Amino acid sequence: MSLIGTQLGHYTLTKLIGSGGMGEVYLAEDARIGQQVAIKVSRTEASPYPDANSASESARLFQREARAIAQLDHPRILPLYGYGEEQIRGETLTYIVMPYRREGSLVTWLRQRANSAPLNPQDVAAIVTQTADALQYAHEHNVIHQDVKPANFLVRNRSDASTTVPDLLLTDFGIAKLSSATSHSSHAVRGTAAYMAPEQWIGDPVPATDQYALAVMAYELLTGRPPFQGRQEQLMYAHVNTLPQPPSTLNPRLSSDIDRVLLYALAKKPEERFRSIAAFANAFSQAVQSGDAPTVIKPMSSNPVPGTMPALAPATIITSNSNAHPGNVSTTGSAPNPVTPPPNYAAIQPPVQQKRHSSTILFVSIICVLLIILASFGVYFVQNTGKQNNNNANTQALNATGTAGAIAATTQANNKNATATAINTSPYPPPGAILALNDPLSDNNLGYNWNEGTTSTGSCGFTGGAYQVSSPITPDYHACAAQNTNFSNFAYEMDLTIIAGNCGAITFRGDISAKHYYFFRICQDGSYDLLVYEGSGYAVQTLVNCDTPCSNPRIHSGLNQPNLLAVVANNNNIDLYVNHQLITRVIGNTYSQGQIGVAADNDNSPTEVIFSNAKVWTF
Repeated sequence: MSLIGTQLGHYTLTKLIGSGGMGEVYLAEDARIGQQVAIKVSRTEASPYPDANSASESARLFQREARAIAQLDHPRILPLYGYGEEQIRGETLTYIVMPYRREGSLVTWLRQRANSAPLNPQDVAAIVTQTADALQYAHEHNVIHQDVKPANFLVRNRSDASTTVPDLLLTDFGIAKLSSATSHSSHAVRGTAAYMAPEQWIGDPVPATDQYALAVMAYELLTGRPPFQGRQEQLMYAHVNTLPQPPSTLNPRLSSDIDRVLLYALAKKPEERFRSIAAFANAFSQAVQSGDAPTVIKPMSSNPVPGTMPALAPATIITSNSNAHPGNVSTTGSAPNPVTPPPNYAAIQPPVQQKRHSSTILFVSIICVLLIILASFGVYFVQNTGKQNNNNANTQALNATGTAGAIAATTQANNKNATATAINTSPYPPPGAILALNDPLSDNNLGYNWNEGTTSTGSCGFTGGAYQVSSPITPDYHACAAQNTNFSNFAYEMDLTIIAGNCGAITFRGDISAKHYYFFRICQDGSYDLLVYEGSGYAVQTLVNCDTPCSNPRIHSGLNQPNLLAVVANNNNIDLYVNHQLITRVIGNTYSQGQIGVAADNDNSPTEVIFSNAKVWTF
């Protein structure tokens, strides 16, 4: 039920401007003075049991958020105007009142940029400096935010042209941890999976937890994707066990200094990161200013990074709860002494490498020693060059007893490494494309903000581990997009299965709110089209028209038949693929960049389509 028009205190709710797991955010107005504000509302239905868990938990979280903001008085933290609770039409409405920033969030600002490429390091350094300033202040006042991500920074555009980066305001303290003498410790696990540090997954956040999340955010701004992607359980395992790729493997323009600082802040153990989030921001700024030449990617075994696992360290990081991740990888032996993070960037130096000396031992012994070293360092090399799918093979190599076991485990790791390389490499020309999006579409937790819900033309949402789109009205279609995407030149691939009705489609270079996009569809009768939509919801241009009987044998016809659709858009050249086979090439100069999306197209009967495994490679 909409709350638009509801009166809360002196404020009238006028427009819904956001929603999430913690409540809804409305634009509201105080008519007495003409002031517009943002009001965050949590709704709890009336219950005969006033101490019901849902009601008390919702109210407790809102009260905690209000207390957290009330403690903080900083120019880069969105202030609190008020807090209240009212009974409206049988519901308990708990709310907090904050300033309204019409410019939106950092996500909004990123989407509105004319250039879809990752930010340059100087702009990212300016963002990191601002955000760290706010978070350092919060930490000094015993508040750990726990949900640092672009969506939780509102922007305030600057009037001067001294920088392209807007002012940022930290907001959304809904899951913040207040560390005080009177607070009670809670081990509830809350946060956004793509940004959560290992200790946050076991409900034990510390100030360095926010540093880790900010490093993830900086990594994402520099490369176009976070260090780890996948379903929630995959993300948990990766954050706890897997070393991230150096960001320069995804953006070769980045320096080795930037690699070093970010990987230091992304250390698995909090004590191995920088001693404060301000120290991390200072180190990052110095790395950007150093002007180092672009990194030549080398095996991490020859260029170790402080704050990360040494070559022979076991895979499990969190020792306080070895069951905190799938697989429960066991540790063997003793871990090295923890590294004490330096206070500034200048103190970061790679460990001195041990020289190997020749020996006069027997030839057979030399071979055995070399094989063991090869197995151990080979696993470390594979792990640290960013290939995230070989952890089980690494564990086998580390635990293998005897030369034969070590060789077998190393071979398996190399095979998995080859598989990971194939995933990161575009199967479509031109060569050299970089994997920028890899979303299984099992849920909406990767931050791409796929549309969910029902409108007058259909619905879209996640169900059964996939993304389902329906179009019940004849003739019509229903399109849904990943709203937090913006690509220009790319290869875009998607698995599609029509389970009822007529046709399924992928959209690209789009704007879902304005109904602007290219629309590549296939139908269960084997036909296909490439259309251009502009505003009205009707196609304004047909670039390819291959209706029945112009079917294509590469399309798996009929219901419940999986097809892999792909489009390669390179400037005005558009290539269409079905099941890895090129079916046509066209020229399209209507749109140059925009969102990716999907659609169900109802020609003459209600249509439902299942989508999964979205991938985008950019070049």
